[in-house]
Amino acid sequence: KVEPVIALLEAPPKTPSALERQKTYLPPLLDIVDSILSMMLSPETKLWAQLILREQSHPTEAFDYLYEAYIGQVLGVLAELVYQLHGQKNRHEARLIAIGIVGQVFVWRAAKASVMQFLLKDSLDEKSIVEIKNIVRKNITAQLLHQE
Repeated sequence: KVEPVIALLEAPPKTPSALERQKTYLPPLLDIVDSILSMMLSPETKLWAQLILREQSHPTEAFDYLYEAYIGQVLGVLAELVYQLHGQKNRHEARLIAIGIVGQVFVWRAAKASVMQFLLKDSLDEKSIVEIKNIVRKNITAQLLHQE
């Protein structure tokens, strides 16, 4: 799913305005976030999500594969989208922001027991998942547009 975004990033507009950057780079960033959130929240991908989280805290040989094939690529694309959105100001900061974005997404799986207990739920229905996605999108949008 990141291939079209990579193509967009390989040919950025010359000197886009802040509004043009927002229209160009924010939607694909939020689409990637939605995809990762879907994986973290879906019962069908529970084992895959748990594998990714386990490899984060206790890396094995599988971590290198996951990082090269998926995690590193997604982080790189998110960082580049942030970098372009903010007018190519600070690449290091964009990388830090990308990690923070992923943290906002991973918490829904990594802290699932606390999330469920705090929300007074046994499981997440489709309505709850939509609400979570909307809140995460709003948080990330506010964070990114505030820092611009």
